[in-house]
Amino acid sequence: MSLRSFVIACLAALLAIVLIFGGIIAPIILPPRLAPDLYSNKVLTAEDTGKINLQIAVRKSVLDWVQIVFTATTAAGLVITLFYTARNFRVASENLRITEYSKFSEAYLKSVELLGTSNRNTVIGTIRALGRFAANSREDHDYVIRTLCDYVRQVAPHKVGVDGKPLTPTPTEVTPDVQAVLNVIKGRNTHWEDAENAPNLKGTRLSGGDLAGADLRYTSFEDSDLRGINLRGANLQYANLSRSLLNQATFDSADLRNASLQHTDLNDARMVNVKMKGAELAGAHGSVVAADTQLSRAQRQERELDWK
Repeated sequence: MSLRSFVIACLAALLAIVLIFGGIIAPIILPPRLAPDLYSNKVLTAEDTGKINLQIAVRKSVLDWVQIVFTATTAAGLVITLFYTARNFRVASENLRITEYSKFSEAYLKSVELLGTSNRNTVIGTIRALGRFAANSREDHDYVIRTLCDYVRQVAPHKVGVDGKPLTPTPTEVTPDVQAVLNVIKGRNTHWEDAENAPNLKGTRLSGGDLAGADLRYTSFEDSDLRGINLRGANLQYANLSRSLLNQATFDSADLRNASLQHTDLNDARMVNVKMKGAELAGAHGSVVAADTQLSRAQRQERELDWK
């Protein structure tokens, strides 16, 4: 609160107090002074009584107006006090918001810096802290998820040789830090996302990772190594898994409606009780376990897929 605002608020409050007490005391003090004859011991004649009644009526009207002025002024003082109180509250709230954002920015930059440390435990703790930022703040959600996806692309890229085959011939388990990022993605608030800001894990190596039950609508997994990944019960509507390795991946009870699985390697993948309506499978190949999965005629007729 500025000094000027404080002084004005104090004067308004003082004026309100004075006027309130004036409005209470005036009706007690003024009547004897306005009609002294009425309060004297003199025996009044009928003419005197008429004059006094007229005098009382006139002066009572004046007193009523005085009380109205007192009340109006008091109300004005209270309104002014409330106005400055509300104004100062807004200023304080804005200052608090700026302070909190400054603290977040500082903590965010420090966390991004710590992601580059060689201490694995520090990195995992930092990832979890960033996950809490994303879960509790809509404004910070996009920045955090984008940063963590960039981190996975940096530390776990899916590399292929000139022949198009992966440089890692056999699936490997994801490292604890990458799984920590996947846990953040599983627990994030998806109400703050749409097709434009969904997680982008394109070109990553997530083989053996766990994303069971995750909401992965619109998520991009293009050109990724997803061999042996657990996507049981995941919501993958409109997700893009094109040209990914999905050998031995588990999709049981997942929702793949309108997802893109074009040119994927689905050999030995499990797709039991999966929703597949509208899923694109052009160019996909492999032997797939698909019990209780509703497939369209076009999906069943993909020449390189063997549905078991």
